[in-house]
Amino acid sequence: MMKRSRLAGLLVFVLVAVMLLSTQAFADNEESAGWNENQVTAEAAADNLLENPGFEQEPTNGIIPGWIPVRAGGAAVSGDVYKSGRYSLRVDDQSATLNGGAWSAIIAAQPGERFRSEAYIRVEQGTAILYMEFVNAEGKHHSYATSWTGGPTSGQWVPAIVEGTVPEGAAGVRVLPYSGAKTTCLCNFDDIKLIKKGESLLRQKFGPIQTIPDAVLNKLGQSAAIGTGKDGTPESYFFANGAPGTFYALDAVTGERRFSQQVTGASIVWGMTYSPNGNVYFASSETGRLFRYSPSERNITDLGLNPSGSFVWDIDATPDGRYLYGAVYPKGKMFEYDTETNRFRDLGTMVPGKEYVRGLGVTDRYIYAGLGTYAGEEPRVVIRYDRTTGGKTEIVIPTQSTFISDVHAYGGKLFATAGSLYVLDEETFQPLDSFGFGGQISPPSPDETNLVYYTSGSKICSYRLDSGARQEAGMLPSMATTAMKTLGWVRAAAGEFAGKTVLAGVTSYGDSFLFDPVSGRSTAVNLEVPGSPVQTHSLKSGPDGMLYIGGYHQGVSVYDPDEKRFKVQQFHTLQPESVGFLNGKVYFGMYGGAQIFEYDPARPWQYGTASGNNPYRAYDIREQDRPYVFASGDNKLFIGTIPDYGHLGGKLTIYDAGSNKWKEYENSELVHNQSITGLAYSDGKLYGSTTIKGGLGITPTESEAKLFVWDVAGERKLLERNLELPGHKPPMIGNLAIGPDGLVWGATGSAVFALDPVTLGVVKSRTLYSPNLDNSGSWRPFDLIFGDDGYIYSTIGGAITVIDPATLDFDQLSPKANVIALDKDGSVYYSLSGKDIFKVPVKLQSVQIAVYEPVLPWNGSTDLRLKGMLANGKPAKLEAATVRYVSSNPQVVSVDVYGHEIALSPGRTDVRAEVTLDGTTVASEPVSIQVIATVPAIAGQLSEYRSTGLLDEQLYRQLDNSLRQASHHRDKGDHVKAEQFIRKFVDDLNDTRLSDPEFEDARRLLQTAISDLRRQWTS
Repeated sequence: MMKRSRLAGLLVFVLVAVMLLSTQAFADNEESAGWNENQVTAEAAADNLLENPGFEQEPTNGIIPGWIPVRAGGAAVSGDVYKSGRYSLRVDDQSATLNGGAWSAIIAAQPGERFRSEAYIRVEQGTAILYMEFVNAEGKHHSYATSWTGGPTSGQWVPAIVEGTVPEGAAGVRVLPYSGAKTTCLCNFDDIKLIKKGESLLRQKFGPIQTIPDAVLNKLGQSAAIGTGKDGTPESYFFANGAPGTFYALDAVTGERRFSQQVTGASIVWGMTYSPNGNVYFASSETGRLFRYSPSERNITDLGLNPSGSFVWDIDATPDGRYLYGAVYPKGKMFEYDTETNRFRDLGTMVPGKEYVRGLGVTDRYIYAGLGTYAGEEPRVVIRYDRTTGGKTEIVIPTQSTFISDVHAYGGKLFATAGSLYVLDEETFQPLDSFGFGGQISPPSPDETNLVYYTSGSKICSYRLDSGARQEAGMLPSMATTAMKTLGWVRAAAGEFAGKTVLAGVTSYGDSFLFDPVSGRSTAVNLEVPGSPVQTHSLKSGPDGMLYIGGYHQGVSVYDPDEKRFKVQQFHTLQPESVGFLNGKVYFGMYGGAQIFEYDPARPWQYGTASGNNPYRAYDIREQDRPYVFASGDNKLFIGTIPDYGHLGGKLTIYDAGSNKWKEYENSELVHNQSITGLAYSDGKLYGSTTIKGGLGITPTESEAKLFVWDVAGERKLLERNLELPGHKPPMIGNLAIGPDGLVWGATGSAVFALDPVTLGVVKSRTLYSPNLDNSGSWRPFDLIFGDDGYIYSTIGGAITVIDPATLDFDQLSPKANVIALDKDGSVYYSLSGKDIFKVPVKLQSVQIAVYEPVLPWNGSTDLRLKGMLANGKPAKLEAATVRYVSSNPQVVSVDVYGHEIALSPGRTDVRAEVTLDGTTVASEPVSIQVIATVPAIAGQLSEYRSTGLLDEQLYRQLDNSLRQASHHRDKGDHVKAEQFIRKFVDDLNDTRLSDPEFEDARRLLQTAISDLRRQWTS
């Protein structure tokens, strides 16, 4: 193995070579973090690993000793301003596309080692960043620790601190004072340090991070299409949500999977279309990337990032297949994609103030755009966009819906989706009809062009384009949902509809059907789309010790940490935003509609909406959408919510378990136009905190989040005030928790604080990370959990941040985490919004063989029992541990992995257990076990040898008689005669006529046994 000094030299050499050959811009895509108000430590100077940390060494030929600019001119030594000495590093980056900054030399490091970087930063303009970067053995980028980011500092030097642990696969660490490629910056860095830290006492009690894969499973898609494969086979196309999601091409008649592929960069897809050019196009609803599936080539091509926005709601193609159009949130934009030139065009915002283009319809001349959000009595309009002139026409839809989504133009009529389906004259825009439907309407039938079809509940209905007549045409087969994602026409080549043109449909759950309009018959098609892991969204630990995990957009799992297995993995739920607990029951807060589902863990799981299921929908909070925060106390459950799309102002809902009544408190009684993101209950008072954000599609009217106190018995607000925390005006505060000290503890994205429970004044606080992180949250509160060890475990800074409430010192268990939960044993579970959850386990400290028999009879058996202790002093649950038992003399005793011990031969042995739990292996102290011979055991062994033929009948009788006589005389107290029969036993056993090699092992074993028996009798 290469020595670390050689590795360090190699890394530096590689880095210099790379920097001399390239000035490639450095990607600016990391979260900000790392602020600390403490002054830079004095001991850091002595342990600083960086060369020229204060930039006092004179540059030679433009080269800064110990530093390499990220590009030519990216950084320079300046004497204009400095924190100490006479110089500092100046980053003057006035480009919106180039970066600025300088790398330090690489310091060799081992995985698991901890480093801390400190600097003073003075920012005049823009944003400055302090990175700690980890590199691999070739000196190339591996990953980052959580960074520090800050804006203008009003002429002051401010301290920045970044800490990180070297991850697996990394071999070095370096510091990067930086400006970023996407922003301009004018700033100075000085007194930069990099020090190696010892392992903290907190970290010493935790073991290596464990991965629990595929936490939530589901089969859900938000988009589908009907088209034709390269061989003319009708195909259904479906995108299944996942992490990442998967695109499927399936035989529309048989359901057979013809193609599937996970699509990196796309977890959820709302927009998909089959184009007349024979390709399928779909777009990520997270990144905004557009993809093309070619049925002829059976491959997927990434076409790039659209210029209008990241969340694509819908895409549609022109009748000639030349152009694609996309509907985007936010800013209510549309984009165009030319399939021949492969160029995008941003068509801009359709209506100022409308954040959503929620759905599209495209004709040879026009694009119809459904918008949102709408509220109150304002007119709901569809925009008709002229593709030639860019002109816009407003078409009023007579609905009170929040959104207008898909629009179709068939036979001189417009069909607009806004909850119900609205029919208008395409020429005059006059409303003609409206009716409920299953979400999709078909193109006109190829066999009867005046007919289009739709579903309504379990019915299949037709609509005549010439007369407007509606008629029930048939029934859907039994399916898990009737929410349609596409309807289209196919010609079946096989099956009961062979040779016929039939209607095909695909639901959001991947169910499918075929319908023959002539016979009125329908049949289900089983599409080969399995359940797949989806992104985790919520995570809570219940009083029963189970972990309750919610998926995005659907799915619920229940995980048993002791048994290390999922007890429940439920498909097709609503989206759990959070979880609350009261009186042993579990309450899932579901989006949309802020529905509360109650689950009793004492009863079998049977998910459903109706009462009698478990869980079931116990309550539906009016005019609200997302229940993100729960608290409980005094037999009551408290719920804070985010309002519906296009609205401001959350509610407080209280469930009184004693009276079994629910009550909602309107926003007008709480904090004006703000939603609730923090709740904590104590002694009749409910402490709350807020976010300025409301539902999507509306701009906040308030500038700063609030704190409030609610009198539960009096049903009124006692107090409302701002958080008085210098340097912070957070748009969201929360969560809150009542500490053992009686204070009300709370969090922003960068700070922790404790409040006086009477005045809500700040008693103590600390800014842990860059205050810019206060802007990182909108709805989901930062977790704030008091552990049994007295520490606060939080997601402040987007990390697992552990805080000592007495000193406000803090440490990190993971540099990134979205949500966390604490196990009963003190282990920390967390999610990164991928498909897995992770465990930071409390380390196994010791194990002992607590139950064993120090003396075993030969051929006897017993079970060993282990007891383990964790590093925090709590007992270890060893049910799912891997155990290996080691016997110093395996010929005497054998022990299997379950601790079942068998005495094989008289003698003595030491047995120890080697236990591996959550990546940590610990060996017990050995226990000594003596195996002794007994008369019954020897007699039993003689009988076995006779039955297997190793002893003939005559010798068996001689040995058995001698053994019995010896035992008889010993019992009578005649030790002399007992010894005579023992000798006879030995003489007969040693008869030289018994020379069969197979008998030798048996002879030796019997000799050992009789010798041990003699030893016992004479001792």
